[in-house]
Amino acid sequence: MTESPRAAEPHVTVSHLRHHFDLSAGRLARLVSGGERKILRAVEDVSFSIERGETFALVGESGSGKTTIARILAGLTPTQLGDIRIDGLPVGAARGRSADSAEIQMVFQDPYASLNPRWKVGRIIGEPIRHLPAEERDTRVAELLELVGLHAQDAAKYPHQFSGGQRQRIAIARSLSANAPFLVCDEPTSALDVSVQAQILNLMRQLQGQFGLTYLFISHNLAVVRYMATQIGVLYLGRLVEVAPAARIFSAPRHPYTQMLLEAVPGRERRGTAIKGEMPSPITPPTGCPFHPRCPHVVDICRREVPAFQRGVACHRADELQLPGTAEREAEAL
Repeated sequence: MTESPRAAEPHVTVSHLRHHFDLSAGRLARLVSGGERKILRAVEDVSFSIERGETFALVGESGSGKTTIARILAGLTPTQLGDIRIDGLPVGAARGRSADSAEIQMVFQDPYASLNPRWKVGRIIGEPIRHLPAEERDTRVAELLELVGLHAQDAAKYPHQFSGGQRQRIAIARSLSANAPFLVCDEPTSALDVSVQAQILNLMRQLQGQFGLTYLFISHNLAVVRYMATQIGVLYLGRLVEVAPAARIFSAPRHPYTQMLLEAVPGRERRGTAIKGEMPSPITPPTGCPFHPRCPHVVDICRREVPAFQRGVACHRADELQLPGTAEREAEAL
């Protein structure tokens, strides 16, 4: 049987995504004060793809653009420039259609803030499927509550009657109610205790295996990323600087920023390349490579030209650099 062209497509494809925020004062105020426009370049030319059933993790420091990308994919922030496709079909032009909006659901960082405190849990989980008959909807809500480790009777309770981990289970159940195959998870465990984090991560992996879910997983915790991700994208100042399988990122990073992120992990061996300085403002980014003011390997071309993203990395010197730890681990990653 011949495979259809659509089946050969990655489940999710993001191409040349860009998003800027205009922080300028009003036009009249700028004319009076002589001020200039202030444009925050949150996302710049970001492209990646995710295969069905995989977890693509976005990592980077605060302000690197991770949450903006998540909100764009979930339809909470409009797409300014770029293309987002699910199984080869564009979704940006059809955000308002229920059939398309069911393709992507989001799990937020704070489970309490993402749940309506005035609604009972049954209504919260059943909201995406409110078009179904009441009896069928109630049955589906009960099944989902049992699926995430709660009880069907919990549908009659309010969010404040649950712990943080239980509320995140409710949020996950809501995201699954419309049978969405792709979940955008924005720091889904960072607001939880460490022991509860492990339970939620195990639940997410169990559900992924059971239903073939695809995740975009955003986290600043590289230990969590290592447990969850199959592919990792490293963001810096709104740009992807490296994309590779998770095993390769942790064993043989090619970009100096990736190496520095890994060496900031507690308990990992230090080789003198810990992150120094602060990330520049996305309102006034540096010329050339955005990482060059902090890079220990900077040369003149880094200050003048933005590196092209080639073979999974955006670095002028990626092919010539032997980052600490790379040579002895590269064979294992291959």
